[in-house]
Amino acid sequence: NGSTMSKYNTSDKKTHLELTDDAAHVNWGGDWHMPNRAQCLELFKETKNGFVTGAGAFTQYAWNNSNGYSSPTSTTATISGWNTEGYFFFKNSYTSVTDAISAKDYLFIPTAGYYQNGAVGGVSHDGAGYDGGVWASALGSKGVEYAWDLCFGIGRAGVGYDSRYYGLPVRGVVGQMDEAI
Repeated sequence: NGSTMSKYNTSDKKTHLELTDDAAHVNWGGDWHMPNRAQCLELFKETKNGFVTGAGAFTQYAWNNSNGYSSPTSTTATISGWNTEGYFFFKNSYTSVTDAISAKDYLFIPTAGYYQNGAVGGVSHDGAGYDGGVWASALGSKGVEYAWDLCFGIGRAGVGYDSRYYGLPVRGVVGQMDEAI
């Protein structure tokens, strides 16, 4: 419920990670940092993107401003020899995902799932192969126990928020760190 959060809580009123707490910056240094919410949204709004199954079926998604998520439009390609489920982002200038792959000019995030406390007190790994995401660098709007993340799965993709106790992957970016939204 957030009452045990020692930082980024109701007492300190911090809502964005300091660089000393940013996993991308701590591990890679320089200008690397975890993306902010605006950068996550930019990926969906300013690129072609979509979900690929382990069999290589790529379904392009389209951004919907009314609900703030990307939704499937149609299966547009089969990526020959592809065997990892996940989410692709590539420049609008490419005709298809296969063109972006040929040019080696894309961002791919696998469906790594997430870790959470299990019912018996252990840690469980859920969602691998059908659910994915990466943490953003700011608390979510629902309360201090939540943080923004870039999230996706079969049938949906966007920027949402999850419980801070979930273990999600981190994807570093370089660029503007200010939160624009």
